[in-house]
Amino acid sequence: MNYLNRQIDGLSGTLQVLFLGQDLARLSDYATKQSVNDVVEFLGQKQRTTPLPMQRNAHVQLRFEPNYGSGIATGKLYEYISSGSLVWFISLQARSVASRALAEPRTGVRIQASRRAISTAIHELLSTGEKSTPDTNSSAIGKFDRYLIAKTLLDHVAELKSS
Repeated sequence: MNYLNRQIDGLSGTLQVLFLGQDLARLSDYATKQSVNDVVEFLGQKQRTTPLPMQRNAHVQLRFEPNYGSGIATGKLYEYISSGSLVWFISLQARSVASRALAEPRTGVRIQASRRAISTAIHELLSTGEKSTPDTNSSAIGKFDRYLIAKTLLDHVAELKSS
């Protein structure tokens, strides 16, 4: 896979943004309009095993919080927070479900969805050029593990069946 990089004047790091998922055409068109195709790549929908190594190698993972709804996909959140890479939850909401979920495992930070906050975060990241590893609370991450959640369900089913 050919990753795109661009040196930013005065900063030691290179900027590379990868988007995975569905419905990226409109965003890809906007990236072209903004002339950022040299640092942004749209990879589309991938099998689950493809993004996992990318998540582990990323300096940060981006998670965009919508301005609607109150739920979160715990399986996807578990992938993000167990990767060992810092997670940036970019949100307009001061206390989103995802940012609250990050508080205990300490695997990411909420970044206000404003041009200034995002720019500051990117410049701080690129100024070091190094990947920072979050100081995680491993036991807090476990509660998002799909196996453990399913195991809890099965324990309750077994309990109901035996009563």
